[in-house]
Amino acid sequence: MKQYATKRSRSALAPIRSSTTVRRAKSDDFQASLTNAKRKNNRETTTKNGESISAFWPLEVIDAIGYVKQNFAKDSFVIGIRAMYDQGVPFYRGTEDIDVYSPISVEQRNKLAKYLEKKYPRTSSTWRDFGLVIKFPTGYELDVNRSLDYMDAHYEEMKGRVVRIDEMVKVYVPPIEDLIILKLISGRKKDMRDLKHALRTGKYDKGILMEKVRYVNLEKKLINLAARVGVKLSPSNQK
Repeated sequence: MKQYATKRSRSALAPIRSSTTVRRAKSDDFQASLTNAKRKNNRETTTKNGESISAFWPLEVIDAIGYVKQNFAKDSFVIGIRAMYDQGVPFYRGTEDIDVYSPISVEQRNKLAKYLEKKYPRTSSTWRDFGLVIKFPTGYELDVNRSLDYMDAHYEEMKGRVVRIDEMVKVYVPPIEDLIILKLISGRKKDMRDLKHALRTGKYDKGILMEKVRYVNLEKKLINLAARVGVKLSPSNQK
């Protein structure tokens, strides 16, 4: 089996000494990296192939995404709040979690976990309702989300943007409308806060959003959540 190796130095990741320091550092570091990436992109928005330049990504996560592509020939999508930031939603909270979706099997996810646990000592993996959670000793967490009918049905549409996160590795960032719907499907309190923040501050097409939400039969829930933050949405069958 092939092994993927990045060219980036591990020294790029600062040591983490306490849970409080982790939370503060991750919030500050991520906001700073986002700002720096935006400044860079003002001069260098895309590559010759039309691919966006990335913000900061941990070495272990780059390694994991590269491993999935090389060994399983599967693409990866970054979802969650990091993807929302990349699609223009204003920063409002830091995060140690990196949410990724890739159409790989349970067996392949277990192989990924074993590879990372062997390569990065003190790395652990756990299965939860939403998928596989891989925790690294640096404090970062990679969540490999399980496949959902919505993702499978909109697979090609979700290839909204291509983002290169390393010289040899790239991920897709779905359109903001798809990211909002994925938060809606999750239903967790944290995701509902992110969803309302995106509805209030993000740039999205209301018509496209309401057309897509019909697929998951959650129009009423989305309309009610939007109303709480002063955003008016109408059912897709109304003009």
